[in-house]
Amino acid sequence: MTINDIANAAGLSVRGLQSAFHTNLTQSPLQHLRDVRLDRAREDLIHPAGGAEVREVANRWHFAHLGRFAGYYADRFGETPSRTLRKHRGRTSATTSDDHTAVLGS
Repeated sequence: MTINDIANAAGLSVRGLQSAFHTNLTQSPLQHLRDVRLDRAREDLIHPAGGAEVREVANRWHFAHLGRFAGYYADRFGETPSRTLRKHRGRTSATTSDDHTAVLGS
């Protein structure tokens, strides 16, 4: 999905769409879309289906680069996706090196 696709669907020019988003949401259309996708991914991590893994959830919400996903997620929610998943699978262990690896994309 591109900014042109969104603008066309809304019946606006790209500039008109950007202006409307900045006026009403104080963010760009693509930032808003990323935030919505992160919110949905968080829901999937909080309510994991079966043996859901972070990579699977990231791919489902069209985050192709796992390290970037983990970074955006940590910035938005204050914890890594793997930590969210662990917490909601009943694990309450302290932050591990896996959390830092996911954020750094290593």
